[in-house]
Amino acid sequence: MITRKQIAALTAAFIAGLMLGEFHPGWMSSASAEGTYTIETCLQTLNRESAETTTNGWMFWFVKRDFSDGLNLKMSQVNAHSAIHGAHKHPEKEIYYILDGEAEFTLDGVSRTVGKDSAMYCPPNVMHGIHNAGDGPLRYLVIKDN
Repeated sequence: MITRKQIAALTAAFIAGLMLGEFHPGWMSSASAEGTYTIETCLQTLNRESAETTTNGWMFWFVKRDFSDGLNLKMSQVNAHSAIHGAHKHPEKEIYYILDGEAEFTLDGVSRTVGKDSAMYCPPNVMHGIHNAGDGPLRYLVIKDN
């Protein structure tokens, strides 16, 4: 379960991104004007039955990029000592936020192991990755602007 402290930290990171120009909230105005955004379409609750199964865990998309004009939010859970995919790079920015477990973050060839309530910003076109460094499940959120 996500705590108030975790929600506050994630919200603060998101707002800081908006203020720094890292996220562009065009989806807030453009779709509202069209009437496609309602409480029913914008509010999402974790539903494990509709989560995508991966080789080493699962992913649940709270906000998909086609719905929000490029901004998305997903939660992933990864089994002990594994990863959903290896280090990679892409033109989009990402922020990872650890909810539970122990993660090894890699950014541009340098790795650090961190725990709950840690976050990492991944700039565009820089190699990055996340690996479960613990003996239990790793749960994290990813905010991506694409």
